[in-house]
Amino acid sequence: MRDQPEQSYFVSARIRIVIRFEDWGSADAPKGPAKPPQLRTGKKDEAPLTPQRTDGGFVLVPKGSGGVQSPGGPQGQLNAADDRTHVVDGIKPVSCEVNRNGLREADTATVVLALADFPFDPRAIRSCAVEVYIGTVSPTEFQLGVEGTTHDEHNAGGGDPSPLSAVADTYLDPYGVQRSNKRFSGWVDEDGVEFSDGEQPLVHLECVDNTKLLADQDAPPKLALSATLPIDEAVATYLANFPQCEGLEVELRPANADKPTLKAALAKSSFKPDLGPSASGSGKQSVLDYLSDCAMALGLMLWIEDAKVVLQRPRTLYATGAVRPNDPFTGRRLPSGRILERRTLVWGLNLESLAFTKRFGRTAGCAVECRSYSGRQKRTLVARHPGKGDRQASTTPGGATDEKWKVHEVAGIDSEEALRAIAQAIYEASARHEMGVRFKTPALGSLGGGNEDPDLLDVETGDAIDVETTRGSYSESDDAVDPGQAGDVASGAGSANAKAYILSLGYSEKLADAYVKAIRASAFPTTFRVKSWVISYNEDGSIQVGGELINYVEVRADKELPDGEETPIDPGAGSPVRVSVSE
Repeated sequence: MRDQPEQSYFVSARIRIVIRFEDWGSADAPKGPAKPPQLRTGKKDEAPLTPQRTDGGFVLVPKGSGGVQSPGGPQGQLNAADDRTHVVDGIKPVSCEVNRNGLREADTATVVLALADFPFDPRAIRSCAVEVYIGTVSPTEFQLGVEGTTHDEHNAGGGDPSPLSAVADTYLDPYGVQRSNKRFSGWVDEDGVEFSDGEQPLVHLECVDNTKLLADQDAPPKLALSATLPIDEAVATYLANFPQCEGLEVELRPANADKPTLKAALAKSSFKPDLGPSASGSGKQSVLDYLSDCAMALGLMLWIEDAKVVLQRPRTLYATGAVRPNDPFTGRRLPSGRILERRTLVWGLNLESLAFTKRFGRTAGCAVECRSYSGRQKRTLVARHPGKGDRQASTTPGGATDEKWKVHEVAGIDSEEALRAIAQAIYEASARHEMGVRFKTPALGSLGGGNEDPDLLDVETGDAIDVETTRGSYSESDDAVDPGQAGDVASGAGSANAKAYILSLGYSEKLADAYVKAIRASAFPTTFRVKSWVISYNEDGSIQVGGELINYVEVRADKELPDGEETPIDPGAGSPVRVSVSE
């Protein structure tokens, strides 16, 4: 089948760890800042970092560095004043699993190493940064690496002494685009050593991504987010007070979005972010919670993506046509001439398992109502999304209809426009569970992708994926797959054959006609958004990708804010490219 290349991979994984050994309170151990967090006020003269403007936002660099950032983000902080920080690179894991857990939860990784490859007693370690690299190498490079050739020798310099069979930091894809093999960047949360009779000793590392930097830091009650700076600069300026955030970037998406300020959006509101979080012990907030609350007041979500703090309206993340700006996948033009605008998975071709679900209960398609008491206006403000006339009804088989609602109390919002943005954000983030897809696959390339373009390793939360079904074979002339209109999931037949299949089971022609009309409708959902993603690697070279996809019927449920309040969707700058595959 010429649209899908052979899926045979030489898979490689590599772990890079930055170790900080225990100082046991020695006299030469680094000293803490002059002021404890609860006394910090955010004045320019006391912040150890400074926001440096970049093309996409701001990056946090050490004050006095002249705007020069250390490479590698927070995991690149290697310039310790003593000799207790060391880098251990080139470790081949026994196994590792990377879990991209969605926007509301930190990404995690579980790494298992042979003790001989990481022979350090966890009692002697103070902290660890970790990076996981997973990718493919060509058969030629793999063979040369087995024979002893290193990246340094093969590339005539570069300083990489690892075998050529080990995955590199970056690679050039078939289209000349530089892409990264880094699949996880974070911190070791737990380090354990396991000894068993007759088995090699193993080290188990439980890791969490850079969300840890914000989640483990209490928000100082005297430190407040600026209400006058644009929100991305305000967040960067706030985070500059925490030295562990060196190398983090702050980015507002999409690039063409207006940059709101809290003061302009909440001018008459009783919500005052410039007062800082509560100082009471029972009401302590983490930095992550505090910044998330401030972002939500503008209808934005805040999450960590690698070394970036991202601010974005859920609508611009999930809406039809929205594209993640740093996604290397730009679409494909297959040898058959078919153009794929999104990654495509096909049951019967490149999937090991596939399961569809649809929720018909209370959580499916609920409208959202947000309520906030205004002390200034002496009344409760109410905002609903979708607006009147756009709400979807809950319909019984007999045709009886009603509306389902979720009501959220929001504190301190005094602007109806801000409250509408919050209602839309809650709706977009929570309502996309009407339909779900779970799958697993040993393939690393979606339809049309092969050994040199393992695009399923690049997937992040929110990316769009098309899911189709086939009876077991696929070609451009096979009507078992109906591109753009998924086949009949239950029977495995395409929509073109669905009526005959239903009739063969003894059902009435009237029922069969109604069913075919439903699955052939232009709104029949085939595009889903990534909720979570898992990459599992084993030292024998086996690898599996799996995930959970979610969505709702967009033509029925996608609703915008009133004119002038909606942030434009960024369709991305990519265009389909031709992919070379085997005949």
